[in-house]
Amino acid sequence: MLVSEMFLSIQGEGVHAGRRAVFLRLALCNLRCTYCDTKYAFKGESKRVEDVLRELEPLLQGCNLLVITGGEPLLQQRSLVRVLSALKPTGIEVEVETNGTRPPIPDLQKYVDLWIVSPKLSSSGEAIQRRRNPDTLSLFISLNSIFKFVVSGEGDVVEAIRDFIEPFSIPAERVWLMPCAATKEELEKRCKEVALLALRYGFNYSDRLQLRVGLR
Repeated sequence: MLVSEMFLSIQGEGVHAGRRAVFLRLALCNLRCTYCDTKYAFKGESKRVEDVLRELEPLLQGCNLLVITGGEPLLQQRSLVRVLSALKPTGIEVEVETNGTRPPIPDLQKYVDLWIVSPKLSSSGEAIQRRRNPDTLSLFISLNSIFKFVVSGEGDVVEAIRDFIEPFSIPAERVWLMPCAATKEELEKRCKEVALLALRYGFNYSDRLQLRVGLR
């Protein structure tokens, strides 16, 4: 499998922000978003599944949350099944972060506790036909998923509602708004506005602790 990096840190975003977590970042992505902050994950190092498991073992000592991220991890599902089938019996929780354009296969679904789906808006620079897959989004809604939208202002929130939340009947309690930011300064500039938008529209707010405190 193609791996970008593995490390122990703090989950900076979403419903489990603040928890200790081991991150397995896989390489490759099917999108090229203009604001992507992990472009280095477009390429990675080829590793055997056995080697990945060996490297994860010491990181997971005393930590029961594994976050699979990318890139787009659902480009490597068969390898992920092999990794998680070995790790899941140890009792860890598994989150998978995805852009929501590729459907998870049944063999993978049974090992994932939470799907963190981040549909891309027009600010990503991608055509809607590439960043919105109706069948896949409907599948994620049927699974244990939250939907995280990266926004810069109210226009992005309105677009998220129009193109994703209303057409697919995503419940408001499963929606998280997160400021578009690549630096701590950009986060500080936008966080209050985005938090107030979340309150106004009845959604949740996600900070970006990794930027705020300078973690990976």
